[in-house]
Amino acid sequence: MDLKKLSQYLHKKLANDAIVFISPDFKKGIGIEMFLPHYLVIGGYDSPLIKRACEDGLNVIAMESLDPKSAKDAHNSGKILENEKVQNHIRAFQKKCAAAKVHILTFKGNSKIELICKKNKWGLLNLPMIITTKLEDKANFSKLLEKFDGETLPTICGVLNTLNLKKLPASKKYAVQFTRGFGGSSTYFLDIKGIEKLRHSYGDHRVKIAPFVDGPTLTLNGCVYNDHVYTSYPFLQKTGDKKYTRYEGGSCGVDFDFGNKKAHAKKISSAIVKKTVACAASLAGRAKRLGLKGFFGIDAITDGKAVYPVEINPRLTANVHPFTANQLHLNHAPFLLLHLLEFLKITVLIPNSDRFHQRSYAGETLILRNLGNKPCKVSELKKLCNLPARVPADYNFSRLLDSKTPSKKSKTCIAPFSPSSLINPDFEWGELWQL
Repeated sequence: MDLKKLSQYLHKKLANDAIVFISPDFKKGIGIEMFLPHYLVIGGYDSPLIKRACEDGLNVIAMESLDPKSAKDAHNSGKILENEKVQNHIRAFQKKCAAAKVHILTFKGNSKIELICKKNKWGLLNLPMIITTKLEDKANFSKLLEKFDGETLPTICGVLNTLNLKKLPASKKYAVQFTRGFGGSSTYFLDIKGIEKLRHSYGDHRVKIAPFVDGPTLTLNGCVYNDHVYTSYPFLQKTGDKKYTRYEGGSCGVDFDFGNKKAHAKKISSAIVKKTVACAASLAGRAKRLGLKGFFGIDAITDGKAVYPVEINPRLTANVHPFTANQLHLNHAPFLLLHLLEFLKITVLIPNSDRFHQRSYAGETLILRNLGNKPCKVSELKKLCNLPARVPADYNFSRLLDSKTPSKKSKTCIAPFSPSSLINPDFEWGELWQL
């Protein structure tokens, strides 16, 4: 499709609207700036990467640079937006743009953000928390599958102490997922005795339990836009690599072009890819009837024969920035942009054909986390990984997001933190990309 014409149309349509993206990691909002006349990205931590982004023409600033005493709150979108100096900066941006309306988009909404937007009469480009929680809560997942017409694993959900484990089919191992967690830190693979032991410490926690499937996890992104469910081509989720996570179910990044690698050919055939797309479309359709709008992500697992849905994330996903770069290279309107247009109630003509959006992508990502038992500076973590202390000279936002000139394949370390930032155990401090 003609992205240039789309950009020209939206610059006229949104001439009176200021769009502000808020996230501790500002990169997640990058990739749609060329379509928006007034777009501001506010991150949490100040870093050399923000300077690089600004040099490449992006309008990015960090809360930490606006309020140096605020670094302790830079990890939370709600606290970033709550900061008085951040709010003043947004108002100054609105005045400079002569915009009649401000709209706020965050990586993941929460009740604090909703209250702040309501107080300031700002529009909110996120699902209401009540819908997000209902769909994302893993302990509600069995309800989401009640009218799902695809293949499913027998699943029980609820407070761990109250669950009847006899309802589970016989299996050597089970996947136990807690309601809250990040990057797979709350996922366990246990036998029945292990689950009974888990009850002693976490009996009052809500969980989802299903038989363990020994196979790869496929993930894809999608968008509910203009009453249509769009889904991407699936990509492989990297999971449980002990060099990058301390958890068996810990996510370590994604492999966009797994289809070109022989190592995965046996368990991820073209038939499995088709089943994964069908599974995701059906699950998203079910979620749509329960209020899903805009960007979402779906994980599914396969044993090489069947494909089983694992979870749905009714929000932006961790891979949204490289995913957006891939969509632009394929001349697609990014799902991140369609998400905004859905909440702004702006309709544009884009191909409805699933085949158009389900073209395979390129490259891979690797998430870097602090695997130690105490907070550690980014500079020290980089030394442990033998990575350069500074932003690599070849890193260029403009080139990465130029749909006409795809970037060269190069391994690049990117992090939204300053070298002196302290990173807590198991938290992400950077990524390695090869796009």
